[in-house]
Amino acid sequence: MSKTRKVFTIFCIIGFCFSAAIFIAANLIEDTWLTELSVSLTTPHFISTIALILVFAFLKKRAFVFAGLILLLGQGALMTQTYINATPFMTRQTGEQITIFQYNTHLYSGGGKKIVDWIELNHEKLDIVFLQEINPELKSELKRLRAIFPYSICPEGNRFERAFFSKLPIKAASLRPYETTYSHYTDVTIETVNGKELQFIGIHAMCPASPDHLIMRNAQFADLARILNKSEVKHHMILGDFNVTPYSPAYKRLIKQANLKYPRTHTGSWPSHIDTNFLRIHIDHLLVSDGIDYVSQHVGDNIASDHLPVLTTVRLN
Repeated sequence: MSKTRKVFTIFCIIGFCFSAAIFIAANLIEDTWLTELSVSLTTPHFISTIALILVFAFLKKRAFVFAGLILLLGQGALMTQTYINATPFMTRQTGEQITIFQYNTHLYSGGGKKIVDWIELNHEKLDIVFLQEINPELKSELKRLRAIFPYSICPEGNRFERAFFSKLPIKAASLRPYETTYSHYTDVTIETVNGKELQFIGIHAMCPASPDHLIMRNAQFADLARILNKSEVKHHMILGDFNVTPYSPAYKRLIKQANLKYPRTHTGSWPSHIDTNFLRIHIDHLLVSDGIDYVSQHVGDNIASDHLPVLTTVRLN
């Protein structure tokens, strides 16, 4: 065996052992920073495992091919379970439909005008617009939307704010602090055409960039579960950048504690420069309560952010 081939083989074995160790640890120990990073990258790990199995087969490393297949089965089981527990789309029932456009607008230069231009061009398809990480450039452009979406809430801060625009009347709207962590969420209740109340909790959860941030994000999720359990509005939803994937224990715990549903689809929204949906990470979500069905969900065009927008159509029962 040549020296280059030996080095390559050792490199592949180290990579495989690291990936396997992280996956095993993630299933044995919940709510650690390393665990969170692992489950957030479940899809890329699955793809890399397939690639490593093919490499080991070429190198005739049968033991590692066998071990790789076992790891692949474990990763596939996690993805399959998450898919099975999700809510399928309901396209044939009758009821009032609402389409929501949500976007983490972490802007590129000149992106504010591009975003508002896109919304104006496609506004006939949209009932609700929820934007996050608004900077002064975008905020100045948002004034143009008020003629199309007559009901809105747009804070007066300078950066990283959120805005909510609606074609349907807003009955109540406020920015509320979390109970146990700093930062806030947007709480908006609208009245639908049929006179039903629909509550939106708009969030941008803490990014788990460090162990401390992971603790704060999980505390925010716990707060949200308590908030929704106290809600007097029958139909409600949480939407925004959760900074978590559906494979995370924290995400599954929020679903269970708040009695919410998530759609049976992979809506990869980050990073926006990757063209293949399956390779992008699903961190922008819209979760709904009982009494609300998913009709469709997909990402929109790559407008002017490191995220892609997410468009979801729901039906109220």
